[in-house]
Amino acid sequence: MHELDLQGGYLLNFLCSADGLGYKEVTANTVSEDYVIEEDLKAFLSETSFNQGNYRKLLRKYGNDEKALFGELIPFLLDRIKSSANMALFFNSNKNFTFQGLTFTLYAPSGSELKGDKDFKENIFSVVQELPYKYKHEGKILFSFRPDITFFLNGFYLGYSELKSN
Repeated sequence: MHELDLQGGYLLNFLCSADGLGYKEVTANTVSEDYVIEEDLKAFLSETSFNQGNYRKLLRKYGNDEKALFGELIPFLLDRIKSSANMALFFNSNKNFTFQGLTFTLYAPSGSELKGDKDFKENIFSVVQELPYKYKHEGKILFSFRPDITFFLNGFYLGYSELKSN
């Protein structure tokens, strides 16, 4: 089987179909230079049952200017990511965060004693095919590559997969 057939015909179908894992496929141009899907983060904070109220309060603090809000919130969260060894550890230790005095859930784990998987199902899992990655140091690109599939959780980069066929 050719690698592209495996990627597009089978794996993406499994990841993104209602019968599969229910991921959302997004295009590479919706991902920021910092590997954030702002639309997913916005949806997760504004539409989930556990974040909605505090999101409205926070948005009012910014005069209902989402651009200004996310202009400060995303760098705040990216700073926290930098202090983690990897993204799994980041999500595990930052399930909740406080910003401007309000607490938000960044990731809802499964298997809650009271709610089971109800909150977990509100997470937004996204996948991007062939997302270009460039590693820069002091403004110079040291290397770049395009992983076959890149995974995001609630708007933040989670990891990537490079597919091979035999």
